[in-house]
Amino acid sequence: MNDKKIRLSLTGAIVILSICILIAASNISSAIRYLGDNTAKNNNDYELNRFNDNFEELIKTLKEKHEDVSR
Repeated sequence: MNDKKIRLSLTGAIVILSICILIAASNISSAIRYLGDNTAKNNNDYELNRFNDNFEELIKTLKEKHEDVSR
């Protein structure tokens, strides 16, 4: 029973991080663009908070995978 664990390569991690940075930059630029409008601002705050939650979850998952691989 020699099970191989799925491991994220460095290149894969860089690609995922790059995509997350592009999404964050898009959300931030959208938030800045609509800063004057209160309804749009509230919507962008929600989007930014949702992105931050997803990004924190991704980091947590990557850390768990790294800890599993290093054991």
